[in-house]
Amino acid sequence: MKFSPMTDTIGADVEDCDLNDLIHDKFSDIRDALWKHLVLRFRGQKFGDEAQLNLNARFGNLDFTPERLIRGEIRISDSPYMEVVSNIFEDGRAIGALGNHELVWHSDMSFLKRPYGVSILRSVELPPSGGDTSFANMFHALDYMPTSLRREVEGRSTIQDGFLDTKSGEWRGAQTDDDQIVEGQYDGTPAIHPIVRTHPETQRQYVYLGRRPRSSVAGLQEADSKTLLDDLWTHVTRPEFTWTQKWKVGDVILWDNRCTMHHRTEFDVNTRRILRRTASRGEVPY
Repeated sequence: MKFSPMTDTIGADVEDCDLNDLIHDKFSDIRDALWKHLVLRFRGQKFGDEAQLNLNARFGNLDFTPERLIRGEIRISDSPYMEVVSNIFEDGRAIGALGNHELVWHSDMSFLKRPYGVSILRSVELPPSGGDTSFANMFHALDYMPTSLRREVEGRSTIQDGFLDTKSGEWRGAQTDDDQIVEGQYDGTPAIHPIVRTHPETQRQYVYLGRRPRSSVAGLQEADSKTLLDDLWTHVTRPEFTWTQKWKVGDVILWDNRCTMHHRTEFDVNTRRILRRTASRGEVPY
C-alpha cells in the first residue's frame, strides 16, 4: 500500500489497496494517513454498500443520513446510514438527495450537537463532466490566518441554525421517531460550536465554520457577525488550502469532515450522477 500526496496541503492517493480486503494493520495505516492528509482517494474500487458501511463503522458509530435525521425518511430499505447522492428521478420521485446544482463550501451536518466525523463517498454513475468535489484544509486555514483575524475569533463560537425554519422563524427540530433522536443531538436549541476547534485524535487546532447560511457569531450584533464571517470564509477557502477531486467511476473518497470543508460544482441536469455516502457520528466540538 502506497500513499501519494495530491498537494502539499491536502489529500493523498492510496495505491495497491483493495478496500474489501482491509485487515487491522492495514486499517491502522489508513487511519493514520487520514489524520495526516485529511482526504484519501482510492481508485478503481469494486466496493459495495455493506463493505462501505463496515469500513466507515471502524471510525466510530455510524450516524443516520440527513433524510433520516431531519425527515424520518429512508431512501434505501433497511439502510438508514447509507445516503444516495443523486439528481435522478424515477416515477416522479427523486432517488437521492442534493440534485445537480452547485453546493457551496461547508462541512456536513454542522447544525447537529455532534456533527459527522469521518465520511466515505463512492461513485456509482457519473456525468461526462461537472460535479467535481473540492476539499479545504482547516488546519492550514488556522495556521496561516492573519494575526488580526485570529485575535477576533479567539474564544468565539458560531450558532448553527440548521433546523431553523426560515419562513416561520421557529425551531422545527428533527421530524423523526423517538428512536432516531440519538445521544443529545436535539434539545430545541441550535448547535453552538467553537470557531477554533481541537481535533480529538491529534489534539491539533483548526478552524471550524460548518456552513455559512443560517450561521452567526455568538455574542455579536448581526452586522458585526456578518463582517467577521465574511472575512473568515474568504480566508479559509483560499485556493492554496484546497484540492479538487475529478470523479471517475470506482473512486472512493474518505475524508475527515471535522477538519475539512468541501464544495461541489454543478453539472448538467439532463445527465445522471449517483454516489453513496456514509458517515460516522462525531464528537461534541471543543
